[in-house]
Amino acid sequence: MTEFILNLIAWGGYIGIFILMTLENVFPPLPSEVIMGLGGMAVARGDMDMTPLLIVATLGTTFGNMFWYGVGRWIGIARLKPFVDRYGRWLTMTWDEVEQLNRFFNRHGLWVVFVFRFLPTFRTMISLPAGMAKMG
Repeated sequence: MTEFILNLIAWGGYIGIFILMTLENVFPPLPSEVIMGLGGMAVARGDMDMTPLLIVATLGTTFGNMFWYGVGRWIGIARLKPFVDRYGRWLTMTWDEVEQLNRFFNRHGLWVVFVFRFLPTFRTMISLPAGMAKMG
């Protein structure tokens, strides 16, 4: 994995960082800590500048989050019901529990998103319910 990250950064520079940060948010197993750590090493060597690195990485992360937000917005809460009705037993959830979570998220969504953005894996997936709730 690290070899892939190193090769993409070496090949694409800032564009490589953008692609990797986008992929990190679309496919959570990619570690942004490694990507930005290697970007920081490139800054220390003089191969990159700090400000463009931060801007490009932030844009990549935002773009990746917008992907999951768009998926959540497309699915919506109404399209989720047939899936939960059919597979809820395997997911160990009922539609009533989904509605409770939806009400909680609509009430406290901004804080939930804020807190979950600091947690690995959850920072990517929190964009999905945010899209379903059509958060601004």
